[in-house]
Amino acid sequence: MKTIGKFDKKINNLEFDDFGRPSGILLIDKPINISSHGVVDQVRRLLHIRQVGHGGALDIFASGLEIILVGKATKLSEEMLLLDKAYQATMVFGVATETQDIEGKIVNVISSGIKLTKEQVEKTLKTFEGTSEQFVSPFSSIKVNGRKLRKILRDPNYTYVIDNTKDGKRLLSMTCLNKPENNYVLEIPKRKIILENIKLIDFGYKQVNQLNIKDLKIDFPLPYCEFSLKCSKGTYIRQLAEDIGQRHNLPATLIQLDRIAIGSWDKTQAITLEELETKLNSK
Repeated sequence: MKTIGKFDKKINNLEFDDFGRPSGILLIDKPINISSHGVVDQVRRLLHIRQVGHGGALDIFASGLEIILVGKATKLSEEMLLLDKAYQATMVFGVATETQDIEGKIVNVISSGIKLTKEQVEKTLKTFEGTSEQFVSPFSSIKVNGRKLRKILRDPNYTYVIDNTKDGKRLLSMTCLNKPENNYVLEIPKRKIILENIKLIDFGYKQVNQLNIKDLKIDFPLPYCEFSLKCSKGTYIRQLAEDIGQRHNLPATLIQLDRIAIGSWDKTQAITLEELETKLNSK
């Protein structure tokens, strides 16, 4: 982080040049139900400047630490993406959605109750620590053959099936609704990741009305677990939740995600958008 230089000393304290143009790094505590681009747009509006970016996106349903780069600091965006991150996540066993999180449509749900224990889940979590290869989330912006995976899956002219092969590959089979000759198969890539300090925070069972998963209609509770971890660049927590579920031969979905640290910065240093607005208006 040496190249951050003077900006590192001015966190949430922008520097203005002779023309009134701001530069610096803002640590924003992003709330749920707003996109990272939405946060950037709000900062642009508050500062009356277009030169604003972020140092790593969060999904709309996720909350937590977001690095917002202003003015000359936007040149640091690539460096920010390389930093390790830490999360606190909650997942539920027994149901899967098309996007691996609560934003997606349900695609799989068990038909009867699950018997899963805290000890079993805690043991499974520990098996993910260390260096490994993770399939990228099919609903990510990773490009395969020049197109983003999430856009491929949302093509209304196709249906899809994701299959794991015996030789360790994950294939995405796309079926064209109108022209079978346009069917094709893509291989979902893997990434090397490092997971550290995985800790189980909470485990238990919740009824449907406590899970905030739309259209879930069952009359028995589902097990959930809340855990924290530190991870390297390129780790998909949604995919990790699915992988944890698979270790127990169960579908699984991420229902909550909070980013608590990026590099050497943590969420306790962050301010809200409302606090930023108040601070700017007081000057």
